Amino acid sequence: MKKHLRMALACMALAMLVTSCKKYLEETPYNSITPGNLYNTKEGITNGINGLYAKLRAIYAPENMFYLCEGPSDLWLAGVGAAPAFLQWNIDANTNDIRQLWNSSYESINQANSVIDALENVEITNLDDSLKNRYLAEARFIRAHFYYHVVQQYGDPYFTTTPAEGVQTTATRTPAAQVWQFVIDELEFAAANLPEQYDAAEYGHATKYAALHHLARVYLTVKRDNNDLQKARAAADQVINSGRYSLMPSHADLFRLSNERNSEVLFSVLYSKTPELNGNGNESHLFFTCAYSEEHPGVQRVTEYGRPYSRLRPSWYYQNLFNGDIDQRWDDDFRTSWNITVDETTTDMYNPNTNAAETVAWKKGQRAMFIPKTLIDIDSVKALWPVYVFLPDSMRNEINPETDIQPNGPWPSNTRFQNPKLFANLIKFQDQERPDVNTTQGSRDYFIFRLADTYLLAGEAAFLLGDPSAAAGYINKVRERAAKEGSQGAMDITPEQVSINFILDERARELGGEMFRWYDLLRTGKLMEQMTNPNINPVVAPKFKDYMKLRPIPRDQLTRMSNPADFPQNPGYGN
Repeated sequence: MKKHLRMALACMALAMLVTSCKKYLEETPYNSITPGNLYNTKEGITNGINGLYAKLRAIYAPENMFYLCEGPSDLWLAGVGAAPAFLQWNIDANTNDIRQLWNSSYESINQANSVIDALENVEITNLDDSLKNRYLAEARFIRAHFYYHVVQQYGDPYFTTTPAEGVQTTATRTPAAQVWQFVIDELEFAAANLPEQYDAAEYGHATKYAALHHLARVYLTVKRDNNDLQKARAAADQVINSGRYSLMPSHADLFRLSNERNSEVLFSVLYSKTPELNGNGNESHLFFTCAYSEEHPGVQRVTEYGRPYSRLRPSWYYQNLFNGDIDQRWDDDFRTSWNITVDETTTDMYNPNTNAAETVAWKKGQRAMFIPKTLIDIDSVKALWPVYVFLPDSMRNEINPETDIQPNGPWPSNTRFQNPKLFANLIKFQDQERPDVNTTQGSRDYFIFRLADTYLLAGEAAFLLGDPSAAAGYINKVRERAAKEGSQGAMDITPEQVSINFILDERARELGGEMFRWYDLLRTGKLMEQMTNPNINPVVAPKFKDYMKLRPIPRDQLTRMSNPADFPQNPGYGN
């Protein structure tokens, strides 16, 4: 745990956090909270619960969590703006993105411990037993969720359920298996004690079904025996058969900004359009957006296309997982075309159709740049002239720009290549309601759990239990929703097609970018296979070693220990 954390500091942090918290129970900045009156009244403990939900913003969704949970991986290559440790894959105990998760998790766990301790041991004015039990289930759910991340990222963690009091400089590591059992016990309690739904004013609080979905994933992760797999499937089935949720008609509908609170969402982190309640905001819209404004003089930054941070870009391996003829998700989830955003501009280009140099006049709204879904030939690129056509960067080995993209060369002048700056953009998280293009504080909610994931988890459990027919049935529910008009039948798979590799591919198509990939690869035992394949990620593959399945314990954590022998670094990372 963060060793110099004091209880007083935790309380003050909570007070500041609730000040910036979006409406969970009441959209009011609470700035009169002190350690002395924090949790002994109904209002105080309510603020404490709200603060725990707001703490989830520390992991949903800043930049570091996309590196830790999504890529670089098989699906994502580093963009030009990626943090150096992930751009070059030289992660060590000083990597700030690793430290951020450690610190934010243990601050949040300590805060949850304080709230739970008060609920269990303090006489709280005007708090009836029913609400007290519900609050206890909510706090235990959130604490379990932070441990869920910690144990997967760092292995045997520091584990405590006691609030920190004063400076602590000693700690030991607890076996991961023990922590996993704790997470299961907490989520079982939550599932038994959380409401099935809330009034609209309390939207965003964890429900029974959020806890069941979480349990399904945890049981699939530990899968100690078939009993765990049966429990995973049963938990997922309870969510699916509850009648409270349904798949949205398409990803376009699911991720439409005006439709955040829809029938598919099981649990989300709330954000606000009120700046003083929004903190750093939901920043997820930044990290999958390419530097589109640096490639064409007529394409400048606009809110519609987002602020380009160029952190993660889809691998060609990922792009090829989509059958664009029948699967709508590539079109719904990725931007591959950009139009002129200025009133007018000109470029001088050689016209392959007239065999002459021309000044091309571009008008606002005209298509300017395009990334084809599949490889296209010379004639297809020529037919799109003067639109810039960006081919896979690997094709530089086949097309020499110095000779082949010239007036006398075979490839037309509008031929370009994808690169760490220009690539297909994941647009699930885009937020066009920001006041201007440079504002980083997004206000859209972040979906943590949704029903399509529940179906896929149920399918995975069924397959591992030896029931591929049932597995195909679960998976086909998701694939049929993703089908282009008239292609539902073509999207269905047979039981014989189900495999762990297919399930991983389907999870990539459905959930790519949503902070699941690292855990999916770990859970299925495919992490080493995918991360060391040079045909997928040539930067990471030669550097990735087995010990990298775990992240390093932050060095500043280790240097603060007075009993370092009892709290060693993870193997492979030195000290």
